[in-house]
Amino acid sequence: MNVSLMWNSVGFYQIAKLSMIPVSCLLEVVFDKIRYSRDTKLSIMVVLLGVAVCTVTDVSVNAKGFVAAFIAVWSTALQQYAFLIASCTIAVGTNLSQFICIGRFTAVSFQVLGHMKTILVLILGFLLFGKEGLNLHVVFGMIIAVCGMIWYGNASSKPGGKERRSLSISRSSQQKQGGLSEPSELDDKWVLEISDRPGQIEAEPAFKFIGNVHGDEPVGRELLLRLGSWICDNHLNDPLATLIVENVHLHLLPSMNPDGFALRRRGNANKIDLNRDFPDQFFPMNDDLELRQPETKAIMKWLDETRFTASASLHGGALVANYPWDGTEDTKKNYYGCPDDETFKFLATLYSTSHYNMSQSKEFPGGITNGAFWYPIYGGMQDWNYIHFGCFELTLEISDNKWPNANELPLLWEYNRMSMLNVVASLVKTGIHGRIISSDTGKPLPASIIIHGVNQTIAAGERFADYHRLLPPKEKYEVVASMPGYRSKMACVVLGEAAAKLDFVLDPDTTTDGDPFQLDPSCFFVNRISAEVMEFLPWAQLQLSTPLILILIFLCFLMKRRVRPYNGNHRQMTGPRRAVV
Repeated sequence: MNVSLMWNSVGFYQIAKLSMIPVSCLLEVVFDKIRYSRDTKLSIMVVLLGVAVCTVTDVSVNAKGFVAAFIAVWSTALQQYAFLIASCTIAVGTNLSQFICIGRFTAVSFQVLGHMKTILVLILGFLLFGKEGLNLHVVFGMIIAVCGMIWYGNASSKPGGKERRSLSISRSSQQKQGGLSEPSELDDKWVLEISDRPGQIEAEPAFKFIGNVHGDEPVGRELLLRLGSWICDNHLNDPLATLIVENVHLHLLPSMNPDGFALRRRGNANKIDLNRDFPDQFFPMNDDLELRQPETKAIMKWLDETRFTASASLHGGALVANYPWDGTEDTKKNYYGCPDDETFKFLATLYSTSHYNMSQSKEFPGGITNGAFWYPIYGGMQDWNYIHFGCFELTLEISDNKWPNANELPLLWEYNRMSMLNVVASLVKTGIHGRIISSDTGKPLPASIIIHGVNQTIAAGERFADYHRLLPPKEKYEVVASMPGYRSKMACVVLGEAAAKLDFVLDPDTTTDGDPFQLDPSCFFVNRISAEVMEFLPWAQLQLSTPLILILIFLCFLMKRRVRPYNGNHRQMTGPRRAVV
């Protein structure tokens, strides 16, 4: 524009400048589809007229000057239009970055860390424009603010920092938070209990999920947070969520290894693999409880205080449902099943087939594997749960990628959601459940439940004497309830596709020989689904009581003597006729 002054007068220069407004309006009409009202157009004309009257005097123009002015007008208008686009892009990008930050963190985090801009403005102002206004008071405040930001960033990024806030939202009476007593170096471990009566002991089975056993496998941690929120949000309208809330005490431990997660490594703060730190049945490597890791001791104490029917730990690096045993006596890789091998295969298959694609695995047929057959480990949490507490624990490898991108978590949640819900619901939808009471006092008896042919005992609860025995369906089971001081009872159960209920009433044992079984013809069991009735099997009782067999043989001999035909050659006795015994 200034070049045009070489050939044109100042008056024409002013006219060219005034023409930028209508040219800019034309660009907006063409590219942005803007429509100006009549009043707007008139107001612009008034502005142009007024400026022209007060600035345009003489008008002198030639061809060169006109071309220069024309180029200047259009280039300036296009430059301003491009500047508008660039500034809008920057503004959108700025707001989008804010939305992303708030979405990935929290609004509070954004505000707290946003004050770093204020600190930087002050610092750059002092560096570029002098130290006027800089004093000890200002420096001290800046140091305090920066220290607070660092502290907040560290606290909110710890495992459990953000989760604790998001899960403490009131959701009626369906959830309760509890802490494991053993603190780790960076944070403590928090458990979310979901139930219609959280914190209370009921005659219901309990299930626990444990995530983030290995610090570099965080997918389980994230899925458990989503599971807790989903059940609490849907327990009034989703039948499966309702079933779990009303009939199961569900415990969620998102992160067993918060230190490992914060450090992004497999082991804990002491670089110990927590899934090799539990007591082992084959190789007692660590018999001293005090020498175990804080996380291990916390889990062991937790199970001492809470009776769990089943459990699952969530891992990453593969896609398979793993079941006991995890180790072998000879340390060699081969199939080594536990006494409840069929039950574990049933639970593992339930998870695998409910998953989006786990059962389609080419490496693991059906998406399940015996731990020792895959690769033996010792000191694992899975075997320890089953051996010491009769808790049926699975090790679930739920993601081939140990540390996937955050945008993959929603898909992983959808892949695993039904599997996680179904394996929890199996506690009440399958197996045999009941209570054991005394016939003379009516009080609950914390007796033992034994399944014939399965070398594993399940203990009933202390308060209600309730038991929850997981078993695969479509099988016949001989169930024995036994307790010292009482006569044991056995019932034969036909287990269909749904759960069965079987209560035992035990009589005090007053015998001297300690006969372990009592024949009670009232103890029949009717399966609720198949309506098939099975009585106590007499032959099973006879096999266990040799004196009873001898008594029956003697009674048969007497009956044979009684029906022998009369022989007239025998002398007839005086008085009434009777059989000779």
